[in-house]
Amino acid sequence: MRKTFYIFAFVGALSLCGMTSCSTLGGASNSMGMTSTANASSAGSTLGTAISSLYGQYKQNGSIPLTNVSNLLLMQQVINNADVYKQNYTNSQFLGSFASGLVTGSNNLVNSSNQSSVLSSVLNIANSGASVASPTTSGVMDSVSSISKAAGSINTLMSLLGN
Repeated sequence: MRKTFYIFAFVGALSLCGMTSCSTLGGASNSMGMTSTANASSAGSTLGTAISSLYGQYKQNGSIPLTNVSNLLLMQQVINNADVYKQNYTNSQFLGSFASGLVTGSNNLVNSSNQSSVLSSVLNIANSGASVASPTTSGVMDSVSSISKAAGSINTLMSLLGN
């Protein structure tokens, strides 16, 4: 019963996300190919904000509580933006803007001394088998298993940021 509650809560939250900020990310990567520096910076900033929020939970609890729907949504944002990074990281114009947005979005939690390691970890998250959330019911259900595929890589990313 409790597991069912979390699944329904997650589905509802992702549905809301699909109607707002997450749909914006999907539109930017699909329609522009992320060649726009503004779109790349925005994707990096969104990733940085999600990383910063998850890191606060990681630092406080020693892990990221998966019973918190907000954490699941933040983890899905990390997965979505890791995928954007994976699709575009060989484009130098994209990379500079994305990295700048990442530093800004994370409030300098990601910085020049750890940025390379963080971006490598972000690529590992994209390669974890996790999929980008879709605002459809079947996509949302897929993202529950997606998050579990990426959880270890996200924890590794958190450990790179310090204590």
